[in-house]
Amino acid sequence: FILKSSIGNYISLNNKRYSYFAGNNYLGLANHPALKKEAISSIEKYGINFSASRGTTGTSELHLELEKLLSEFKNKHDSIIFATGYMGNRILLHTLRDQYSAVFIDESAHPSIPDGIPSDISNVYFYDHCNTEHLITLLKKNNKQRPLIITDGVFALTGEIAPLDKIYPVAKKYSAILIVDDAHATGILGKNGRGTPEHFQLDGAENIYQSETMSKALGAYGGFISATKKIIKKIRKKSSF
Repeated sequence: FILKSSIGNYISLNNKRYSYFAGNNYLGLANHPALKKEAISSIEKYGINFSASRGTTGTSELHLELEKLLSEFKNKHDSIIFATGYMGNRILLHTLRDQYSAVFIDESAHPSIPDGIPSDISNVYFYDHCNTEHLITLLKKNNKQRPLIITDGVFALTGEIAPLDKIYPVAKKYSAILIVDDAHATGILGKNGRGTPEHFQLDGAENIYQSETMSKALGAYGGFISATKKIIKKIRKKSSF
């Protein structure tokens, strides 16, 4: 259908008013008066495009301020923002490429995950949805590989929360990197809204990385990754976003 109004509790559709339960504006921030005011003010000051990539002359004080705020929100040393949340998994998978040789994916994971796997990785395994026993079986069968496990934090179509309390101990036992696509959890789960790891008291745990978006609970657009300064520096150096 074609929207003819802003997104909120109600929308206008075919000249009728309907209650709106679709979409991803979980906290209603997309229409928050203060945010709209700041957006208008920023457009008046900066225009709508910095006309260059971040790697050349396109980095602005707005980018740096947002990355600082995201780092504080996620309780990480540094952050990097990019055009879409879809890019996040690809960026992490390519940045960490020298640390793994096989990828283990939840079978119901977002399509951006298999899409983002580097072309030179041929060892890709899908484990049964949220089934840590099947994951363990696959890890045992491929125990000569250096594993990376990747899953959604919250699965968009069902609302299920990935059992990180079970997955993380498995990852630790098999010396695996763990990536969580936390698009639908950031701003929602955890005491401070930091996502699925915080929900399971794993915030700050070793070898967990989150790819995130600002288009769900944060009510905006674009993706981001918050991590150590070392990882973010590596992303800035390697990525062509």
